Amino acid sequence: GLVVEDSTFISHTNNAVKLIADNVGGVIENVVFRCCKFVGDRMAVELQNHGKLTPPAEGVPDDWYKINGVEFEDCTFESDGYALSLSGYGKNARCYNCTFTGTKKGVEVVGFVDVVLQSCQLTGKQAFISSNERPNKVALRLCRLKGGVRFENCTDSGMAWCIAEASPYVEIKH
Repeated sequence: GLVVEDSTFISHTNNAVKLIADNVGGVIENVVFRCCKFVGDRMAVELQNHGKLTPPAEGVPDDWYKINGVEFEDCTFESDGYALSLSGYGKNARCYNCTFTGTKKGVEVVGFVDVVLQSCQLTGKQAFISSNERPNKVALRLCRLKGGVRFENCTDSGMAWCIAEASPYVEIKH
């Protein structure tokens, strides 16, 4: 239930914001960042969960997802590495009208499910990359992408109404 508005986060040596749930005993949910700026060296923002709830939290249907419901609206992300990384077991991430600029990757979705980026601008050597071994439902809608675009093992995912200046490529693998 955390809401952060009109704030700036800067790190010259690491991530500007890290939300790491690997060792959290419950579920981090319903976090909203609105009109914020993130400037990081390694990553602007990293959301990560590679741990499992033991025992499962009461009322949580799937005990792997310890990050549920993170939203970014009208935010900017800048990094010498990755602008935004969503890694491990998380779900229901939303980005609306955001700008992502990373020299390596604009946005990386590796493991998170039910992710929507809408009306966003993504730039990087790889503007967007998503890979997973389970259905992950990643949607890019009305986005502008400048840089490589890669979907790998992304069941139920896709792009709609986007403009992609894909250099060097748009890559879709099984």
